[in-house]
Amino acid sequence: MFKRILFIFCLTLFTSHLWSQSEEFEKTYAAIFNIVWDNNDSAHIYLNQLQTLKNKINKPEFNAKFFNVEGVVYYTESNFVQAFASYQKAYDEAKIWGDHFYTGRILNNLAACYSISDDRSHAIEYFEMANSEFILAGDIEWQKNVQYNLACAYYMEEETAKADSLFLSLEQQYLSDSNYVFAGYCVIGHGDILKDAGNYEAALETYQKALRYHNYEDDPETAYFLHVNLAQVYGELGSIDLALSEAHLSENFAAQIQLTKNRLIVAQTLSFIHKKNSQLDSALYYADLAYALNDSLKNETYLADFADNETQFNIKLKNETIALQDENLKINEDHIFLMRVVIIALILILFTIFYLVFRMYKQRKKLKRLIEDKEVLLREIHHRVKNNMQVVSSLLNMHVRKVEDEGSKKILEDGAERIQAMALIQKNLYPHSDLKHISLDDYLKNLSQQLFDNYNIHKEKITLKTYFDPIHVDIDKLIPIGLIVNEILCNSFKHAFKDVHQGEITLKLIDFDARIQLEIGDSGSMKSIPNLESANSLGMKFIRIFSHKLQADLNIIQHPTTSFILNFSKK
Repeated sequence: MFKRILFIFCLTLFTSHLWSQSEEFEKTYAAIFNIVWDNNDSAHIYLNQLQTLKNKINKPEFNAKFFNVEGVVYYTESNFVQAFASYQKAYDEAKIWGDHFYTGRILNNLAACYSISDDRSHAIEYFEMANSEFILAGDIEWQKNVQYNLACAYYMEEETAKADSLFLSLEQQYLSDSNYVFAGYCVIGHGDILKDAGNYEAALETYQKALRYHNYEDDPETAYFLHVNLAQVYGELGSIDLALSEAHLSENFAAQIQLTKNRLIVAQTLSFIHKKNSQLDSALYYADLAYALNDSLKNETYLADFADNETQFNIKLKNETIALQDENLKINEDHIFLMRVVIIALILILFTIFYLVFRMYKQRKKLKRLIEDKEVLLREIHHRVKNNMQVVSSLLNMHVRKVEDEGSKKILEDGAERIQAMALIQKNLYPHSDLKHISLDDYLKNLSQQLFDNYNIHKEKITLKTYFDPIHVDIDKLIPIGLIVNEILCNSFKHAFKDVHQGEITLKLIDFDARIQLEIGDSGSMKSIPNLESANSLGMKFIRIFSHKLQADLNIIQHPTTSFILNFSKK
């Protein structure tokens, strides 16, 4: 039972420690996402802390989360080579973990890396895989997010029918959720398709509809795209003033974004509008600016080492697509089986804990009742033994009164006294429930004082001096010690002070670690028994018998005072 409890305790302690590390990991993980877009240096500091926790826990789910957020940190720095490598590691760990939701998030991030590197075909492939994972996870919101990304990728890959179908479908879904911002994004995508098809009137109406959903001032990138597209549509429709107004608005937002590509599109748009308005100088100026910006754009380096990492990962991902399709066919059965296993395991754990607690409670209650019964029975036994001894002593005293022979009378009186002494010993044992650890010093103090009182000794005539070290013994040693002390003290009270008017009796108990020394002495006179050590009286026989039972060394000193010294082992 103890081993079982110890195992449960150790398991609980380990689980608590692991839970504490996991909780700290999740807090640090969330903190990185809160600051990564605003304070990249602090994000790296948190990332180092997260890596230490990840190494301590060393589980696939925590490894996947770490590499994913590491990829996000690199992505925000535009370090797409490192971001891609981190996302690849995150995907490897997520497969071991088997969580469809988190696998979908990682695939979505990988697709974003491909998309920003203008590899639209792979971006579409990974967005589609991410969408499949979120379908398996049953997460509707992330399905919509990935489908929007997929619609944008279709549009960039000139698969306009697929893109337009998704944009229109998502618009209705977002409107049903009162999410006007994302509904506006979908409307803008639909407007771009209409504009590219040359349907400028419908495109203008669609862009204006997007503005009614949201003004996008807090989203400069979207605002830039919307206003530059409006400028181009107004330009195509011949509304030059409106076109210039929208173009300059888009120019302001492009300045906030600080991307060369956006400034290039604004310059090209302004050149087109001025050319439409026959302002050739202004058109030439913006054409030259667009040319310079285009040269600058060509000189910028994007993803120098991206191709090598992408090729290796793409081979692995192709092979895994087949396995994912097979897994999709069995996923429902696996979910049901897993749920059953988890529920059964939880029921078994709860039942085991309840059974152990209930069993411990019953055993503790039973043990407490047994101890109480033992104590009651033990006190009853002591009480009855004491009473029986007193009855026997009273019977002997009744016979003493009928006996005329002095020798027989003395024998009966001595017998009655010894029985009374044993009853007195039993009375002193009565308060003790633990018979393995009885305080010998307290016991002797009570016994000597009671004998002193029973013999009606005057304190002015004889004084009792005691010195006791605190010592504990069991009942097997206590009874013979009590009988020896009783015999010697009774003998001193009756015989030692017949010829003296004053004296003292000493009782010492000294602890010598492994051994005990008991010394009983008086300052009276024992002239009637010149050699107590060889005396053959019944009292001396008792003392020798009980000393032998104690395996004690008995030493009797008679000059100048009488002392009985016993040395015996504690055990």
